[in-house]
Amino acid sequence: MKHTVMKRVFAVLLMVGMMVSCFAMASALDLTSLVPRGSNPPVTQPEEPTTTNNGTVGDAIKDIFIPSAPDQVVEAFGAADEAYAKDHEYCFAVNTSQNIVIAYQQDEDGVFSKPVKAFICSCGKAESPTKKGLFRTSDRYMWRALNGGVWGQYATRITGQYLFHSVPYEKKDPSTLETAEYNKLGTNASAGCIRLAAIDAKWIKNRCPEGTLVYIYDGTGIREPLARPTAQKIDPNSPYAGWDPTDPKAENPWKA
Repeated sequence: MKHTVMKRVFAVLLMVGMMVSCFAMASALDLTSLVPRGSNPPVTQPEEPTTTNNGTVGDAIKDIFIPSAPDQVVEAFGAADEAYAKDHEYCFAVNTSQNIVIAYQQDEDGVFSKPVKAFICSCGKAESPTKKGLFRTSDRYMWRALNGGVWGQYATRITGQYLFHSVPYEKKDPSTLETAEYNKLGTNASAGCIRLAAIDAKWIKNRCPEGTLVYIYDGTGIREPLARPTAQKIDPNSPYAGWDPTDPKAENPWKA
């Protein structure tokens, strides 16, 4: 009987000792990090974005602008089928409100929506607006008589009386440039045609075989895929003021 009582007392002391040990271990552990199986993990706050040496936020989403043609340009150039692509490398879009011309080539899907070159231009004034729509070019000229008794170099007929051409000259002579009109490039200043610097007018003329698509539209508020270049201003008192600085002719004094 005495031995039985002693065994029970020993068993009780052993259980008490085990419970004390368990409580000690629990207090030493961070049980808040334990998540019961099948439950949602605790919500944690995201880390603050880091800043690089140049002041940019390393983890922030950057505004990356991938050039692509405006939707209405893509739709217009849908007229360029496989037959067109065999004889034409480019289509041209003219934004009359922003005074920019953009040349497009085919993208990987065969659509003329890949912008490759931009030109500053002068489209028609409010009282003589440039005609809007989709057109196919026809004739090309080294020199072409224009309204008002002036001349344009490197001209390409878009439709009717509307052409791509250089800024006007007083005569059929590259040294008689209307300097004040040249300095208006980038503004609506023409009688309806699309004026360009001489080198740009020539570039377009050389790449516009008959039937080249030209889409002309009012692109107010549209983000164009390429930036509009800046035209060089001419000092009217310069001895070379009668020449377009970009004219590729060998006798151009600006090249000296």
